[in-house]
Amino acid sequence: MKRLLVPLLLLAAAPGLSGCVAAAVPIAAGLAMGRQSLKDDGPDLTEATADEAAASSAAEDANGDLSGNRGEAASAVAPASETEPTMLGSSDATDAVPLPETLGPVEPATEDERTFSALFAKVTAIAQADPFTEEKRESALLADPGASTPERAECAFAQTAVLVDLDPGEDEAPLDDSVTAPEPLTRVLAALRAQEVAVLWLSRHTAVRAGAVRRALLRSGLDTLGNDELYLVRYEHETKVTRRADAAADYCIVAILGDEMRDFDELYSYLKDPDAALPFDELYGEAWFLAPAPLTTTPAPLPEEG
Repeated sequence: MKRLLVPLLLLAAAPGLSGCVAAAVPIAAGLAMGRQSLKDDGPDLTEATADEAAASSAAEDANGDLSGNRGEAASAVAPASETEPTMLGSSDATDAVPLPETLGPVEPATEDERTFSALFAKVTAIAQADPFTEEKRESALLADPGASTPERAECAFAQTAVLVDLDPGEDEAPLDDSVTAPEPLTRVLAALRAQEVAVLWLSRHTAVRAGAVRRALLRSGLDTLGNDELYLVRYEHETKVTRRADAAADYCIVAILGDEMRDFDELYSYLKDPDAALPFDELYGEAWFLAPAPLTTTPAPLPEEG
């Protein structure tokens, strides 16, 4: 019953949106209400009377565009689309899994949006799979890190998770007050959390800056509740490989979002022949997803000449 409720929450959010303005009750609140209803065995929604349905329809006609009254709730709804992402090394169409999106047939307009849509589709398919199936979940981490084979490790019995690398290239993620993040990504992550998928953040910032990292995630809309796990540097010379392995020990990481290939496996740091990485092409769009680092800063406006 619990798994049936999650898709209903996601789909119920979609009709409340119009145009480019997202409008729905925040997903995090919806999930909390869903959990409470499971405990309280609340009333069956299918028992709503015809009079109530007619009254609701009349209210919508009177109000016109519903999004005009719901603009304040924009931040927690993910976009709905059915796409065939063009991922590096993968030409297969992604399974159609709708994201809560604006009302009407809106397709991802950019390569980054297609990447986020593909990420949502793949992780949702895993999150909604039968928990009693004998099919093993595959980790996004390689079974033999550093080897030239795309065989992935099997997940232990742990919560499904997505690992997001915050840092752009060799630099640290920005944490200042003007930090922003792609809105499509914030909506996708919120929708995944509603399916009880954990979102994990990896950064080379040290653990003493955990508060600043959390504030940046909050300001950007990437983690408005502050519940996501952070995997930061705890001691000198600690590597990304170590932190990635620690995260995999705590969760079943089925997808990694990064801005460069080294975010997926350290092998890319040592390759002299690019063709040696060709076996890994099949993992892009399946477990590895390339997109620009999620946190960016908005440049301050230049002072007007007077």
